[in-house]
Amino acid sequence: PSEVESFITLPQKEEHWADPDIGKIHRFDDAEIIERWPTHYPIPTYFDIDYNKHVNNVVYVRWMVSAMDESFLEGYEPAVVDVQWMHQTFRNDKVQVETGVVSRTDTEAELVHSIRKDDGTILFEANTKWRKKPQ
Repeated sequence: PSEVESFITLPQKEEHWADPDIGKIHRFDDAEIIERWPTHYPIPTYFDIDYNKHVNNVVYVRWMVSAMDESFLEGYEPAVVDVQWMHQTFRNDKVQVETGVVSRTDTEAELVHSIRKDDGTILFEANTKWRKKPQ
């Protein structure tokens, strides 16, 4: 971390780039889903694994986006991504990504996401907000 800090400027403690009181993440299992997208089954690969032999945190976000409908991704751009990593996963684990739409208008959408192992253990959850791309 200290090496990274030498390359970027961190905001002063009194400067907040995000609301520190954003509340708890909305869990996939508790969400009122109006549209559920097909479950995606990514396979962890050699390049998903970090030095500690577990799936790198950024890979969960890639899996989440990879599970999304392409026409949605072509028409919307992310506005807010709120994530929570709950458990580690490893190369030989079987995982599934679930995505649900909780609200959608002509200009924006809110989604919930869950990544879990085949035994039901929740590895990662996210809430995302999307806005329509400008034409």
